[in-house]
Amino acid sequence: MRFIRVSIIILCTSLTACKSSTTEYAEGFDELWQQTPYKVYTDSISSFPKNDALYFARGELLFTHQQLRASLYDYKQAYRLNPSSIYLQAIAVNFTQLQQFDSAIVYLHKGMEQFPNDSVFYFQLIDVYTANHKDSLALQLLKPLLDNNVDNAFYIEKAGKIYVALKDTMQAISLLEQHYRANKKINNATLQLANLYAETKNIKALQLSDAIIMKDSTHYKASSYYIKGIYFANMNELAAAIKMFDESIAHDWTFVEAYTDKGVILFKQKKYEEAKKVFELSLKASNTYPDAYYWAGQCEEALGRKKEAEINYRKAISLDRNFEEAKNALKRVIFALHSVQE
Repeated sequence: MRFIRVSIIILCTSLTACKSSTTEYAEGFDELWQQTPYKVYTDSISSFPKNDALYFARGELLFTHQQLRASLYDYKQAYRLNPSSIYLQAIAVNFTQLQQFDSAIVYLHKGMEQFPNDSVFYFQLIDVYTANHKDSLALQLLKPLLDNNVDNAFYIEKAGKIYVALKDTMQAISLLEQHYRANKKINNATLQLANLYAETKNIKALQLSDAIIMKDSTHYKASSYYIKGIYFANMNELAAAIKMFDESIAHDWTFVEAYTDKGVILFKQKKYEEAKKVFELSLKASNTYPDAYYWAGQCEEALGRKKEAEINYRKAISLDRNFEEAKNALKRVIFALHSVQE
């Protein structure tokens, strides 16, 4: 299941050293800027070229449509005209999306220096480290916050995720248990603890999930039933797992992970048509969930419908360009289709 200053080494030590020229980022965007819906901002920028808000608004629209390099140009232009905290944050997020982590780090440090009272840059830096699999550096930044805010559920949850990434699940559980014993509150950290119990086949997953269900009116119920489903699936009690996933969906029909995990069980039981229907329901709940397309493709492939499988694999990859299983499956069905044609 797909679930204080620190010295660091950076390739570029100044903002200007890593910064590409405006001309470089502007190349090739003129045609894009003339398209709907960007043209209205482009025309306004032509009339008011020193209005930073116009560049930022167009950049936000471009970012929403995954035109990342074009949006980066606009964010940089907005910051050049008005060096604000918001624009720096947007630039860092954009570089992170582009997986240019060194550049993101440079801008985040710039933000920490320029806006020392804005904690957003600090947390963005932690997130960049985790996205770049530099979890030890992320933990190094987070530990002072933990020491000074031992009851802060947000910090506890973040630290728990980092410990899991560092493959220190027991330390994550220990930290989350201490927090729960001290507060007995239902929050994301409590849910994370229940999930780790389920992943480690600890029956406490059921006990804690039931406690959450009893105390919580609506907010965490779907997740709690889902966690119970994970526990039963890991214990190979598949009928019980499916029942819990159904309960989760009953409390939140958009819970795509519950559909997917239920469908995977049915797929492994070779109930391909039944599993496919579950994945199709998942896609009705959200048509932007790559796992559902991938598993729908797996069902189509198992049923011998390779062309339909190809379509689903392509959709999964379009939503997650790093989805290696979908890429391998796509190569396999394309090869099979070409072999048949020959």
